[in-house]
Amino acid sequence: MRRGLLLLALLPACTFAPGTGFTTLGPSTLDARFEPGAARDLGDDTLLTDASYEVHFDAMALEIGDVSLMELSGGAGVTFDPSDPPDGYTLCHGGHCHADDGSLVSYAEIQAELAGDSAEWVPVVTLPVGEVVDALAGEVVDLADIQPSPELPLADLALLEIAVTRFTAAGTVTAGPVDGGLDTEVVDLVVDLPVSQASLAVDLGLVVDLDLAPEVHLEVDLPVGGTLFDELDLAGLVDTDVVTLDDPTTPAGASVVEHLLASELAATVVPDSE
Repeated sequence: MRRGLLLLALLPACTFAPGTGFTTLGPSTLDARFEPGAARDLGDDTLLTDASYEVHFDAMALEIGDVSLMELSGGAGVTFDPSDPPDGYTLCHGGHCHADDGSLVSYAEIQAELAGDSAEWVPVVTLPVGEVVDALAGEVVDLADIQPSPELPLADLALLEIAVTRFTAAGTVTAGPVDGGLDTEVVDLVVDLPVSQASLAVDLGLVVDLDLAPEVHLEVDLPVGGTLFDELDLAGLVDTDVVTLDDPTTPAGASVVEHLLASELAATVVPDSE
């Protein structure tokens, strides 16, 4: 009996020893692609904005830094009921709540907010990407580099975060509203926006414990939606037959970045079937 108790007492200490873990994170993927949605998709890599501009893309790319699996430190016991959102939020669905300012906020972020200064999100596992991903081609990136180790420790990895460091695109703009719109039939579009100190996040819900499969894989899905240029009068941004968006501190640049960061990021944990 004493021997059994001794083994149980030693188990947590062994969990965090270098090179050990409860579950292995196997080969994982990030699928980043342009997906405007049925209401905005005009075909041929062209989207329709809310002001009736037609934006055709010849190129679109995302520069991605790290994918991080995060644990909430210091917020134990802080939860909320999505059917009864806290003050400042209304409709909750699909892992997000609508904030009063119109933004979508993940359940995990709300949990951290409710915990106050006592909590912070801490990266437990980092999957460096460091690549420029072709969104028009729908490029799938292998997440093979797992730091500090693919052996996952005991943890509640509630949040997945992706650092997008730059958004670039090139194409043309046509059409527009009936009253107003472009002075010429078509103008060029050039987008080169650094995205600093911002990221996309989604609830992950990966609890690493003895009940989890010995090996799991991540499938991360990043669709860039069709609202990128909503709320913009593109005709008013034309300079010598070109719309150039390269400053994220301007209202237009900040708007594009905001819509990019509102992309419906998704992450699925897939247990190894073997």
